[in-house]
Amino acid sequence: MYISKFIGNLQNKIVLSSSGIFLSTISIGIIVLGELYEVYGMAVSFVLAETAEAIFLVICNKYYKFQKNQIT
Repeated sequence: MYISKFIGNLQNKIVLSSSGIFLSTISIGIIVLGELYEVYGMAVSFVLAETAEAIFLVICNKYYKFQKNQIT
């Protein structure tokens, strides 16, 4: 829902950054945890990547003030 909110407010850089966080976290997690715990490690890396992305989006939502478009 946060991704839709940021795209709707034309904040594509935040969405791109969160996708980068997700991609880097899942890549490292699959390599490290996949070798240690096989399929379960890959599942855990997916959950960790989603969690990291969600935390980033919540923080951005908290500190970013949305400006309402005013029609004049």
